[in-house]
Amino acid sequence: MKLYLLLAALLLTLSAHAQLSDSFTDGDFTQNPPWTGDAAGFTINAQKQLQTNGPAVTGTQLQLVTPCQAVTGTTWECWVNIKNTVSSGNYADVWLLADRADLKTSGTQGYFVRLGGTPKEVALFRKKRHG
Repeated sequence: MKLYLLLAALLLTLSAHAQLSDSFTDGDFTQNPPWTGDAAGFTINAQKQLQTNGPAVTGTQLQLVTPCQAVTGTTWECWVNIKNTVSSGNYADVWLLADRADLKTSGTQGYFVRLGGTPKEVALFRKKRHG
């Protein structure tokens, strides 16, 4: 199952000129700040953590996005707990910056961290428009 997530399935803190911070303790990811995308595929669990709730089907892509103005000196911090075995077909992409809100759109470019791909891999990627 492929999951393409923008800062999802995790607790998140971003520090930037325009600061974004969301611990999901209010139990609502649709407000303050608003996260949009595949909302039906996510839930806030009893521990007040953002959690995927989508189908465990190969090829599934889920995303939640929220706008942020990132500048030089930005820091990303998150906690991630992947319960399934990661592989070349089962991983999470945590997008840090992208040129569009819909990450599923062909030609999206930006930077993301891949969790999985191979067991225990955590890698930073730059995606160009045609690659």
